[in-house]
Amino acid sequence: MIQSGLILLVFLAAGEFLSRKMKAAVPAVLAAGLLFMGACWLGAVPADMVERSGLTTLAPVIIAMVIVNMGTTTDRKQLLANGRVVALAAFSFAGQLLVLFLAAGLTFGINTAVAGLPGGMATNLIIQERARSLGYDSLVVLAVLLFTTQGLVSCPLVSLMLRKETKRLLSQREEEKAAAGGEPEIPLATEQKKEISVFFRFLKLFAAAWLASRVEMFTGISRYVVSLFLGVLLGELGFLERGSLEKTQSGGLMNLMMMAMVLSGFSRATPEMFAQVLLPLAAVLICEVGGIFLVSRPLGKWLGFSGPMSFAVALNVMVGFPLNLIISEDVIGYLTEDSEEREYLLSQIGTKMVLGGFTSTTFLATIAAGFLVRLMH
Repeated sequence: MIQSGLILLVFLAAGEFLSRKMKAAVPAVLAAGLLFMGACWLGAVPADMVERSGLTTLAPVIIAMVIVNMGTTTDRKQLLANGRVVALAAFSFAGQLLVLFLAAGLTFGINTAVAGLPGGMATNLIIQERARSLGYDSLVVLAVLLFTTQGLVSCPLVSLMLRKETKRLLSQREEEKAAAGGEPEIPLATEQKKEISVFFRFLKLFAAAWLASRVEMFTGISRYVVSLFLGVLLGELGFLERGSLEKTQSGGLMNLMMMAMVLSGFSRATPEMFAQVLLPLAAVLICEVGGIFLVSRPLGKWLGFSGPMSFAVALNVMVGFPLNLIISEDVIGYLTEDSEEREYLLSQIGTKMVLGGFTSTTFLATIAAGFLVRLMH
């Protein structure tokens, strides 16, 4: 277990090094994932090395706690304003499906179009089950490959868009400071607050994550969606501090666990799988990215988003959570080391990315797959 964790950290450190050398044009997790996938192909490391390390054991609760914490940095007004994000993600997803079925469907057949549906694990499993029941092994391979390779195409695009958006927000923030006199406001008096222990902060975050899991159990609503709204609500009520996770100084370890979970997905694809369905896979990926671009840019402009932010939000269906949050933190961390600016940027970018991902990947893609697999014959 220790050796597996050590080797995994070598890949993650190498990915971060390459990402910084490329000025975050390629996210660190993607660079690490490609290195890990190549090592698996060469037989240098076992495909289940991530599982052997034990780092993914607590991933579900860690993710929920991270989202709860993000919710504490978002007030009700911001959350309501992000209703535009839901609209953008939903209509971009619909446009993407239209292009996919018109282009790939007419060229390779309706079965290929359905097998090429973008989305997360749930979507992929629905498609695989239907394809296996019909005896289409090639479509099972196509679905698996799309799930494992869509990030290779979308992650660099998302990283590029978020870099542009981060730079725009930082420039806008500097202009606002200059207009206000160039100095941030300093409060006249500070209220002495009682210090809260690290364990008590963890207790409250863990309790919120547990509550989100109970809501999912009884309602079927994703625990991660519930976690975001709970973070906002409990932050507004004062039960949770703003950015309480940062005050536990555990962000690095939690980020490692999330990165490990993402990395495990890169070991599923094999060179033989790529060779079998390379042409339809390429066509599906082109249709999806093209459809997203055609719809998201004009729609995002109409909804009041910048061009880069529109494209990044719409691409969430191909990136998904927690990869979208990891990329956001990666880009922000590269462009600024100021903790206040990081918190501001994460509230402006991270929340939109997470909501966009939940809308398109968690909800719409899963629902669409449940209906559209009936078209396979």
